[in-house]
Amino acid sequence: MQTYIQAQPIGKLLDTAFRLYRANFWPITRALAIMLVPVALLQILFPNDGLWSTVRTFIIQPVLLGVGTASAVALYHGRPWTIGDAYRQAGKRYLSVMGSMMFIGLITLIPFTAIGFAAFFVNTLPDMLRWIGLGILGLLACANVLFFSTKYAVVTPAIIGEEKRASDSMSRSWALATPHFWHTAGVAITTSVLSLLFSVLPAYMFSWLTPSIYLTTLLPTLTLFIVLPFQTITITCLYYDLRIRSEGYDIELAAQGYDPTLDPAKLATLADGAPRIN
Repeated sequence: MQTYIQAQPIGKLLDTAFRLYRANFWPITRALAIMLVPVALLQILFPNDGLWSTVRTFIIQPVLLGVGTASAVALYHGRPWTIGDAYRQAGKRYLSVMGSMMFIGLITLIPFTAIGFAAFFVNTLPDMLRWIGLGILGLLACANVLFFSTKYAVVTPAIIGEEKRASDSMSRSWALATPHFWHTAGVAITTSVLSLLFSVLPAYMFSWLTPSIYLTTLLPTLTLFIVLPFQTITITCLYYDLRIRSEGYDIELAAQGYDPTLDPAKLATLADGAPRIN
């Protein structure tokens, strides 16, 4: 298998990400299982949807985003990595990942609040104007999600790969995505759609066909096994793609001895000064 450290169009970038995902699915899944399996068992023993939703949001998701991204950074460069390395890196940057998630959520919520207030006014209009107004507000809501999800698409790789704080990583993502907005949006949207199609929707359909309280309880946790590795690998590939486009990151790696056409297993042995997961 090869990895290509060069600027790539959306299709080729997704192909590279999928090949990395397919070749490394089980190692990354084992890393995720260290946290997800105990959580799944606790969910069965102590069912409480509100509690576990909070745990997923404030503990599981930030940690596993860090773990998945740390492994993806190593994979992109063809470096060996261990589960311990990934968790240590995620632990060091947990507060930054958690903080960036909260900040992005709040920033995205502000326009939604304004749209919500506008919707109250629009609902007082005559029928035709009301539907036109609601349609416009719906488009504004979609544009809001597209704008901020694109601008902040590569926050977590910036946190892990460059060890930046939450605010710095958000500024970093904004700066990298702005000159290549539609390229970034295309990758982010495609990743979200594929994740939805190949994990969440089939899983919920299965739970509907074979209803089980245990399956319903565990479903949001179990889908992370499929979704998270693909998302973190793809967004990490996007992050370095943007750095190549804006900063000549491929030239920087070439100066360190990297050959972008080599197999990742060989790529790790070339340069003593090559960056590594600490």
